[in-house]
Amino acid sequence: MISLIFCSEFDKYKKISFAESIKVLISAFAVAFFLTLICGLFLTIIDKPISGLLKVDSFLNVLKNQNNKLYNTYGTKTFFLIAIYGPIIEEIIFRYHLNFKNISFAISYSLFFYLLIGGSTVNFNATNIDFYLKIISTIFLFFLLKYLFAKSNILEKLKSKYFKSYFYFISIAFGLIHISNFENIKYYMLPIYILYVLPQISMGLVLGNLRMKTGLIWAIFLHFIFNLISFIAKTLM
Repeated sequence: MISLIFCSEFDKYKKISFAESIKVLISAFAVAFFLTLICGLFLTIIDKPISGLLKVDSFLNVLKNQNNKLYNTYGTKTFFLIAIYGPIIEEIIFRYHLNFKNISFAISYSLFFYLLIGGSTVNFNATNIDFYLKIISTIFLFFLLKYLFAKSNILEKLKSKYFKSYFYFISIAFGLIHISNFENIKYYMLPIYILYVLPQISMGLVLGNLRMKTGLIWAIFLHFIFNLISFIAKTLM
């Protein structure tokens, strides 16, 4: 199970059977659940002292309120956004390209760019010229990246020499992107925010290793399971 937290070299990963994939998925769920539980308990313990010391609202309450706003804003669409849309989009961005293929890198980074410039994959406004500009820019970037990666050996060098570093970088980036869940972010409190995305960072490590061992679909499925559990828990609270 330890291999689901700490990555191996890229060339050590081999394709496995469906039955073995199920076993790895179950192990990944157990590891991710344990890590999430530990991180959750840790954050619960430190939340009150930290918020009291900084004289700010409870960070956990802020996150809870943000989730409530999401539910109130999207209503019945919330389940789709959290349990289905989120896992698919996030796994394509952060894990799809870990096969180190030119087209995979181009797709992952182009999609990230599209969302970064404010593009939406849920609501489309075909009457807004801004929508077409974003689409055209993203398509252009996709073909540019695909061409550049195909013409250079940068991905091969990254895979053979810096795979571990890149793997951990992506896992941490996956966690850090969730800092956006906070409202009115104060950048001088960035170290504090990082503490509160430890569950997502640990989840990123497990999802990355699962993706490498079994394939992207299995990572999406595990991501879906955890988001579904989170959705049900918040609905019942």
